[in-house]
Order: sequence, then structure tokens, then C-alpha cells
Amino acid sequence: MKNQILPIETALTQGQSLRTHVPAGTHLVVLHGEVHLERSCTWLGNGFANVGTTLCEGQVYSVDQAGWVSVLALSPAQLLQHVPPSPLAEAARALRDYARRLLHVTAPEAGAEAKPTL
Repeated sequence: MKNQILPIETALTQGQSLRTHVPAGTHLVVLHGEVHLERSCTWLGNGFANVGTTLCEGQVYSVDQAGWVSVLALSPAQLLQHVPPSPLAEAARALRDYARRLLHVTAPEAGAEAKPTL
């Protein structure tokens, strides 16, 4: 069974802002309302540039690089963040599953008598 990280739901009132760090692969979905989203500064040519976009209800923004994201609610809004599992969480899951399989193989059968070994 693969573990899934539950989506994070956030409600914003008009004028309220949210600043959060998100990993690459995160999807931000606007459930309702309108928001202005800005990524952290990006090196562009000889200087830095802010990357911003306005999203309306039903639109999705996919984060290609980990970093800070600022969201400003232009109207009352509801956001949903789908965050991918981290590589460390995936490795821990794989190790846990391996340990469970190993314990299942070495566990004595139910009702079987224990035989002493010499």
C-alpha cells in the first residue's frame, strides 16, 4: 500500500496573503475565488525577476522548482495544495515495507509449537 500525503486546504479572505515554501512537483488548485501568485525571485540575465500570475476558480499552477510562493487573495478564495512525497519519506516507506515482509517471513505460524534448536 502506497502512502499518500493528504492535500492541504487553505481559505483566504479578500486581501489576505499566504507565503509558503513548496517542493518541486506541488500543484496549487484554486477551488473558488481569484488569487495572484508570485514565485520567489528568479535570476534572469543581469538581474532578478519576480514571476507572477493571476489564477481564477478551477485553474492549477504547477511548481517546477522548489521555493517560496506568495499568494494574495483578490477575492475570498479556497486553495488546495497537492504536495508530492519527499524522497526521504519514500525511502522510509520502502524500508518499513521491507521490514514488514522480513518479519512476516520469519514469524512463527499461529498455533505451531515452538521447537527448540540446538
